This record gives sequence, structure tokens and C-alpha cells, in this order.
Amino acid sequence: MNIGEWLAGSISPDQRVREESERNLEAAYNSDYTTYIGLLTQELVNPNAAGHVRTSAGLALKNALTGQEASIKESKHQKWLAVDPTLRRQIKTAILGNLDSTAGGPTAQVIAAIAAVDLPRNDWPELMQQLLANMTSGTSSENLKVHSMTAIGYTCELIDSSILATQSDNILTAVVNGARKDEPSARVRKQALDALANSLVFVKANFEREAERNIIMQVVCEATQAPEVPVQIAAYQCLIKIVDLYYKYMELYLKKALYGVTIFSMQSGESDVALQAIEFWNTVCEREYDLLAQAEEDAFMGRPTLEPCLHFTKNILKELVPVLFWLLSQKDEDDDDDDWTPAMAAGTCLSLVALTVGHDIVPHALPLIEANLRSVEWRQREAAVMTFGAILEGPNAADLAPLVKQALPFLLDNTVDLNAHVKDTAVWTLGRVCEFMLDHLDHAMRESIVAALVRGLTESPRIAASCCWALNNFGEHAVHLLELDEQTAHAVAALVEPAVTGLVQVSARADNANNVRSAAYVALGTWVSIATPDRTALVLRVCEELLRRLEAALGTQYSATAADLQANLCLALAQTVRRLSADVAPGADRVMDVLIRVVTMASTSKAATVLEDAWTAVAAVATALETGFMRFMPVVLPLLVAALNNYEERAVCTVAVGVVADLTRALDSEFLAFADGFMEVLGNLLVNAAVSTTIKPSIITCFGDIALAVGTHFEKYLTVVMGVLAQAIAMVKDPAAPNAAASPETVEFIELMREAIVDALVGIVAALAPAGKGDLLIPYLDAMCTAMHAAASNLPQDPEHVVRQIAGLVGDLAANIGAPARVQLSQPWVAEFLTMAARTRSFETGTRETAKWARMMVKDLARAG
Repeated sequence: MNIGEWLAGSISPDQRVREESERNLEAAYNSDYTTYIGLLTQELVNPNAAGHVRTSAGLALKNALTGQEASIKESKHQKWLAVDPTLRRQIKTAILGNLDSTAGGPTAQVIAAIAAVDLPRNDWPELMQQLLANMTSGTSSENLKVHSMTAIGYTCELIDSSILATQSDNILTAVVNGARKDEPSARVRKQALDALANSLVFVKANFEREAERNIIMQVVCEATQAPEVPVQIAAYQCLIKIVDLYYKYMELYLKKALYGVTIFSMQSGESDVALQAIEFWNTVCEREYDLLAQAEEDAFMGRPTLEPCLHFTKNILKELVPVLFWLLSQKDEDDDDDDWTPAMAAGTCLSLVALTVGHDIVPHALPLIEANLRSVEWRQREAAVMTFGAILEGPNAADLAPLVKQALPFLLDNTVDLNAHVKDTAVWTLGRVCEFMLDHLDHAMRESIVAALVRGLTESPRIAASCCWALNNFGEHAVHLLELDEQTAHAVAALVEPAVTGLVQVSARADNANNVRSAAYVALGTWVSIATPDRTALVLRVCEELLRRLEAALGTQYSATAADLQANLCLALAQTVRRLSADVAPGADRVMDVLIRVVTMASTSKAATVLEDAWTAVAAVATALETGFMRFMPVVLPLLVAALNNYEERAVCTVAVGVVADLTRALDSEFLAFADGFMEVLGNLLVNAAVSTTIKPSIITCFGDIALAVGTHFEKYLTVVMGVLAQAIAMVKDPAAPNAAASPETVEFIELMREAIVDALVGIVAALAPAGKGDLLIPYLDAMCTAMHAAASNLPQDPEHVVRQIAGLVGDLAANIGAPARVQLSQPWVAEFLTMAARTRSFETGTRETAKWARMMVKDLARAG
């Protein structure tokens, strides 16, 4: 086994040599793991080996110990743990002694990878002490300190915080000493700050002690003023994490140092440092926005706010807004959209500031806008337009309306500015006006905006793509204008034809530079969807054109570009079919023929994006035709089952589940002919551990849709489905779950599962109880009320749908089950929840009325007892 040659070959520029070496390394790993890692260790610590070979050995050794997928990582951990303990100790001793070498960097990664396995098992308790000793010893070289600190940082990043919490004092001592301004090595300071950033999660107890917090903050703040840019950047990255994790302790440090330090860094002329200082305020804004939203939710739920917003952003507006404007005005003529510059970051920061502080930003931004909107210098004009667009979200729209009306003529003029940057930013700002201010404009203003944007579709791809985005915003936010008075609806409807005509033309581009074609199809679908009945002929022409293009696309060689075009066309076609509704019937055979060909071709080519959008279009046809879709089921059914079983492509499987739900509504009672097959497929997906958890909530919801379609025939599935739901309920029933340490993904999954369970129960109860089958539900009343209580106790950010479903379910149980449900519906939370739902003014009338009805049903049930 010539491990050195294989390691060298694995990074060879010769593909044949590289692939052969990788195969040999993989075979060695699989055939004799112990020998493999032993030889890798020898190469890593061999001072006579070439540097690239030692680096390759370190990478291979690290990869032998860890992996991205949890199952793969656990398998590799078990392989390591199966190695003879004596050899493992020898390997660990050898790599620790290799930190003070030219291969110290990859060695640090290997140490962290081994630590991730051993430390949770208390199998390498001396590791941290040895690394910390390297940092504090007066005889340690710069190399040893840097690589020891790197190992500490990587270890802190990989290990669960609870494992290292007991050693937080020692770790902090080492990293703070390494980060101090009197540390002569900039490399050591930077690595110490990186390690500190990775250790911040588990030093909570230290940060809560004022004396220790003061030391940490002093060291980090001083590092922002270091002469070396990498040290400054690392310091800011620490500060960003600190303000996110320990916001409530920041008031003193912001007043004493950080207000001034960050403003200075933004103006320093060092782009990378300025970007970090801007990101600091982005983080503050995001943190404060979340705190304000949480306070609002707490008030809504009638509970105390645990952490108040301290309004750091509001306190620095006077200094921050002018500096952000100055940064905007520093844009270079050759700046590319792909380059993240301080000017671009400043625009994002201004938007976040406005979102956080609301109208308080206007007095600080408006003078800058007014002074520069007519400037002869394009950078000043562009900065003014960008600032205006940035502050549109956050302040009250009605308060901004006079300013928007006053500025609109200048914005429209800027869409034909000689400078491309000004023109593009003007279009972006018009898009923001469409998104946030459309209600407050008169028809002449709306007409002028659409005319300017349609004209811009003929510009460069970059400008045209921005116009498509802005037109899409207009279309999305014009929907409710059609529901106002007849005059407004007629005026908005008159804009559809010019917008659609322009978008059809630009979407015909052969290329997709700047994603202009994709953006055009998205906007086209939006505008078609708001076409009024008197524009049906226009929509039919669009449908015909989309079908013609889709047929032509099917005749081209399959490629990423062709797949992208087909996906765009399918999505626009879906919107068009939804708008046509029953009017699509005469041409439905052609539509379905094309879509079936797309699905078949995309399935063969494994083009997930095309499949996703093609199935969306098929669902739109089913919804439009209702029971008339039955004639297509023989050809659709096997393809749909294949899409459901394609759970490796989560998006495709999820859309397929949605298509099943759409079919239940379209076919209604005729869905019964397919219910057995779909229930079997969906049930298998639900219990299959290989199926992503992101798919499972939609499957549970689909059970309720099937129940509504088949009515009392759902009785045959009831025992199995309620057994599955009982398992799901047990998983999410704890009102405190998920806990504070849960990942965002876990929180979202539990919220979605709770909502899905309630949706499923609503469908099942509605299918059985009113038809005299309510007695079948009595054994499940406890579980059903447990599910409702869990969902009611932790409402999602947008809770109204869940509130309405729970209220309706409570009312249905009280009205249709009666006395057997009295005990469960007499629980205190039920009355409290229904009272809250009935009195919440922000809810729609339908939601409040449903809650009032349910409350009356529960009271009647209680009185009857």
C-alpha cells in the first residue's frame, strides 16, 4: 500500500491519475480501516514528506472521521471507536506533537474531528489542557500557538456546547490572552478571535459575569482597531456573534465604544472591514426586529415579554444614516452585481434600519434624498434613489404617501437616465413602490409606472430583468384593487394588456442573461392571473403562445437551459389555466397532451425542477375541469404514483402530494375510485424513515382532503389513519416543545406537523360526524384535543389559519359528537382559546365568527350536561 503516492495522486491535475488514486484510497479505507488511518497519520507527521502530501493526508484523515449526513458520520465514528485503544492513543499523541510543524493547519482539523468523537465520551479529557498549555507557555512558537488556537476553534465549532461548558474558563483564558493587543503576532490574535467566536455559545455563564464580560469586550473592541486588517475582520465577526447571542448586555459597550468604532470602520476606506461593520448593524437590526415582533406576539397572546428591545438602532440614526448614504455614493462605475461591496451592503442595511425603526428613519433620510435627487453627479442621484427605495418598508405607508407622490416624477425620469446604475436603481425603487405603496397612488400614477416598466423591458438584460421584477410586484399587489370600486377595477384592468404584451415579447428572448426570461415568465403568470373576464380572449392567446413554445421546447435537445425554459413555461401555463378556469375546457386535451409529454420527458431525464412545475400545471387543469378531469386519470395516475415514490427529490414528491389533494377537490366523490391506491402510497411514505420529514406534514394534511372527498367511505381507513396520527400527536403534543435549544428546522417541522394534524382532523370529522358516524370518533377524542391544545399553545408566526381550523374543529365536535365530548371540551384552554380568537380584531370576520359559533356550541353542550 503506497499511501504517499495515492495521496499525491489524489490532488493531481491529471484526471485519470486523480480518479485512480481516489479509488485506491477508498478501497484502503473500506478494506483495512485501522491500517489506513495509521498510514495517514504517519504521512501527516512525517517531516520528510512533501507539504502537499501531508496536507492531503490530513484531509483524508479528517474525512475518515466525519461526514455531512448524520448516518454517515455515525458510521465513521463507530469505525474509529472500534480501533484498538492503544493505537488510538498513539495517533492522538502523534498529531498533538505535529501542531508545531508546516502541517499544523490540517493537523488542527484532524484534532477537532477526533475530539468530536472522543470528548462526548470523556475519552480525551486531557486534550484541552494540552492545547491551552501550548497557548500559555512562554516557550511556545508562533506556529504552535496559531495551530493550537486553530484546533481549539475547530473543536468549539464541532462539539456540542454542553460538552465544553465545564472548560469554558480555561478556554476563555487562552483565547483572550491570545487576542490581547499586546500579543505581538497578528496570526495568533486572529486565530484567538476566531476561536473566541466559535466558543461564544458555551461561555454564557462567563458572559453573565460583568467583570469577565468587560474583559472580553475590551479585548474584542481593541482588536477592531488593530493595524492588521485580518485581525479587525475577526474582531468584528466576534462582535456580530456577541450582539446576536448577548444583545441584552450590549447597552454600555455600544454607548462607550461601539457606536463610534463601527461608524469609524465604515468610513475607513478598507472595504472588508467596512463590510463587517455594516454587518454588525444588520445583525443589530435583525435582532431588534425579532424582539419587537416577539413583543407584539406576546401582547397578542397576553404573556409577558422576556427580553425587551433596547432600541440601539434608533439611538444611532443621526450618525448611521448619513454614513450609509455616503457609502451608497461611493459606488464604482464598474461594480458588478456579483461583487458584494460596501455600497451594496449599505443599501441592505438601510432597508433593515427602516424596517426596524419605522417612521423614525424619515427625518434622517429625507434631507439626503431631497438634496441629491437632482444632482448632476450620477453617484449622488443613485444614492438618493436607492435611499428612497430602501426606506419604503417600515414606515407607515399612509404617512409616506405624500413623499412618494412628490418623488414619483423624478423616479420615472430616472428610469431613462443616461447612467445604467441610476436607471437600474430607479426601476428597483419603482418595484418597491409597487410592493408597498400601490394603494396610495392614483390611476395616472399607476399607469405611468406600468408604462415606464414596459418601456424598460426593451433595455439591457439587467434593466429588463429589474422591470420584470417590478411588474411582478405591481401585479401581485394590484389584486385587491380589482375588488374595490368599479372605476378602480376598470382602470387597473386596462393595464393588463400592455403589461402582458410587453412580457410576452421579452420572454421570447433566446437567452436568459440576468435571468430576464425567467423573470418575464413569472411576471407574465402574475399579470395573466389578474386579467378580468373581459380580457379572456387575451389570456387564451397567451395560453396558445405558451403551448406553442412548450411544444417547440420539447423538440430541442435536453439540457439545463432547455429544462429551465420548460419549467418557466409550465409555471406560466399553470397561472394561465387557473385564470381561464372552465374556459380552458375546449383546449384541455392539447394542454394535457403537452404536459404529459413534459412530465414523461422530465421523469426520464430526472429534471426535478421541470417535474415540479409541470405537476403544478397538471393540478391547475384538474382544478379547472373538476370531474371533467376523470378522462385524463388513466394516463396521469401511473405518472403521479411514480412522482410520489420519487421521494429522493423532495420538491417533486411534495408537489405530487399537493396534486393528490387538488384531485380530491376536483374529482370530489369520484376520487373514491382511486382512494385505496393513494392511501396505500401515502401511508407507505409516512412510515418510511428514508422519506424527508419536510414531506410528511403535507401527507398528513392530504388525509383530511381525502376524507372530505370520500365522505363516510373514509371509515375503512379510520383505524389506521388515527393510529398514525396518534404517533404524530405524541411526538408534538408537549406545549413546551420545541425547546429553546432546538434548531430552526426542528421548530418549523413541529409547527407544520401540529398544523397538519389539525387540518387532517378537520377533514376527518367533517367527513364522518355530520353523516351520523360521529360515534366512530369517540375513542380518539383525547388524542384530538391533545393535538388541538398543542397547536393552540404554540401558534406559528401567521396563526390565523390554525386558529380558524381549531375553532371550527371544536365547534364540529361539540355540535356533532355531543355529550361524549363534553369532558374534553370543558378543559379551561378551550374557552380561553375561543375567547381570544373571537376578540382578536386583526383576524378576518370569518375567523372571529367561527370562534363565536364554536364558543356557543361548547356552552350549549355544557348546559345540556
